[in-house]
Amino acid sequence: MNTSGKWALALLMASGLAVLPARQAEAVSTTTTYIQLFSGQPEAFVNGEKMRLDIPVQSVEEAVYVPLKWMGERLDFNVDWNGETGKVQVQAPKAFIEFDLAENQVAVNGKSSPMSGVAKIEEDRLLVKLSWIADYIGMQTKYYAGQRRTDIIYIQNPTTRYKESALPGDELPNSRPVAKFMFGKDSYRIGEPVDYIDLSYDPDAEGLPGVEWKGRQDAFFKPGDYTVSLKVTDPKGNVSDEFSRTLHIEDKVYLDPFQYSLHYVPPGSILKADKEAAIIDSSKLAAVSKQVHQYEERPLVSVVTNEAASGPAEKGFYYQEKIKGKARLYINHFNRGTGKEQLGIVIRNASGSKPVTVKTTRHGESAPSLFYRQLSPQAVADFLLSHAEDSELTVKPLDAAFYKQFEPLSPGQGLEALYDIETDGEAIVSIVTTSPGETIYDLGQYRMLEGKTKLRGTFPAADILWNADVSRVNVPSRLTIGGDDTDKLLKGRDALTGKETGSASGSGVTYTVRLERPGKAALVLVPRGGYFQGPVKVGGKIVAMPQNSVLTPLDGGLLLHRTTGAEPAVEVEWTSTSGSLLPVDLLVYPLEDGE
Repeated sequence: MNTSGKWALALLMASGLAVLPARQAEAVSTTTTYIQLFSGQPEAFVNGEKMRLDIPVQSVEEAVYVPLKWMGERLDFNVDWNGETGKVQVQAPKAFIEFDLAENQVAVNGKSSPMSGVAKIEEDRLLVKLSWIADYIGMQTKYYAGQRRTDIIYIQNPTTRYKESALPGDELPNSRPVAKFMFGKDSYRIGEPVDYIDLSYDPDAEGLPGVEWKGRQDAFFKPGDYTVSLKVTDPKGNVSDEFSRTLHIEDKVYLDPFQYSLHYVPPGSILKADKEAAIIDSSKLAAVSKQVHQYEERPLVSVVTNEAASGPAEKGFYYQEKIKGKARLYINHFNRGTGKEQLGIVIRNASGSKPVTVKTTRHGESAPSLFYRQLSPQAVADFLLSHAEDSELTVKPLDAAFYKQFEPLSPGQGLEALYDIETDGEAIVSIVTTSPGETIYDLGQYRMLEGKTKLRGTFPAADILWNADVSRVNVPSRLTIGGDDTDKLLKGRDALTGKETGSASGSGVTYTVRLERPGKAALVLVPRGGYFQGPVKVGGKIVAMPQNSVLTPLDGGLLLHRTTGAEPAVEVEWTSTSGSLLPVDLLVYPLEDGE
């Protein structure tokens, strides 16, 4: 045997990966194995019996690694050392797997790939990633992050087929599935999550596409005894008998319905304080202190046209502003006329000596639509998720060009758009509507329109950062965005009239709220000012708004995120649209498990 072969064999023997005895032929039977593993612990429970592992289960984020030899013994699949090839061979129920330890490769049914991310050697033991090997074994797994616990359910396939009946000559290979389940324990408290362990199986190992529960709830909020039933259906339509168990709910409170929602419902869910009073009165909560930084190096140029403007609809210029360096353009436009029109953004270079280049660094926009208000959050989502771009527009001295021409808008259609731009010199930005198909040379016929906008102006900052240390927050608390003494609405200036202007929605402004050392908490958004349109980005991920992207105080609060207590910080980012009204409260609810 060569050196690498000796090393691999020594490693195999040290990890206990000796040849397991081949399974003997047996009568038709189906065995269910239920295993509970705990990350970092050398102990496990197999069908309720406590057992010891020779090396603890390991986890990297939510990836769980388990000793291969131990799993093979528990679930009865062969793990062998092949001295001729120098490889560890696994005869899994659904695949033949070979680990080449010397070359750090793994082959599944002959197809090789790197072993990293799938298996690793720790303390001379071979550990495999549970979610990876689960598919080849045919077991179900579920990870409970709060308890760092992994549950495994494995139903061993029968070695021979059942027949549909015992009649002579009946060779039909299909049989009825079996419904079966158990609870994680005999009784639960009010508001305590119930563990359902599904032990159903199909004797023909064809899977169970149909599952029908009766009486199942994630938690119960009144004491008493509850009947829970289950039926399952196989791919051929055979239905099992109904299997039922009785669950006892103790007259002890673990969590009330609102606390349960804070702990367990998925982000993006609507939370209500109770059924009788849907409004969450966040104004009475303690305010969290914060440090505010306005990035005035990027002003906001905002135009919201007025659907209810008096007089006939006209085409022309809505607004004009000089910019140099960074700026954000926010446009919310509605065609209130009787014919088609085309909205455009024009860049003019007033310099007679050098060109000006405009670079787009971030953007989001919606297509013209009759339902543009409902689609506005899509433009915001695109904007929040967009990355740096390479698109540039260069305008010659004393020349002008369209930075953007939108698709023509039919009567009643609207759109929303946001652009972060940077210029290398002074430029004049104009927002204009024209007849469809007109060019830059046709703009001379149009005048500046007055009284046709709901909002137009330039605001000192498009981006606002809040830093809040919430490490000592131990009661429900709030941070209020806009509209009260803790955060005044931005005031802007109309560049054409010089008059002060303001916005009840802070349209186009991006708030980034950085919560330092949040501990274990639920983050909830409450639209105290009225209508709120999302979405919101939390920890780099978009949380979509339910109910057609509109939330009101009567609906309740929107659960944005739960922190685990291990994060040094979490960021909540939101860009306002004209459909939102401030103030908006960001609530921090410290989470404690029920007693």
